[in-house]
Amino acid sequence: MYRVKKEFFSEAKELGIAGCFECGACAYECPAKIPLLDYMKYGKARI
Repeated sequence: MYRVKKEFFSEAKELGIAGCFECGACAYECPAKIPLLDYMKYGKARI
């Protein structure tokens, strides 16, 4: 999420963003209520 937020898409790709299945489990479990799935979708689209 941090790499996508700062638009470091190459680093996000190296960390495995493409392996995200977009199931939403991360966003459901996030205690800070950060929209993680939205960041993952955006990052994958930019890659």
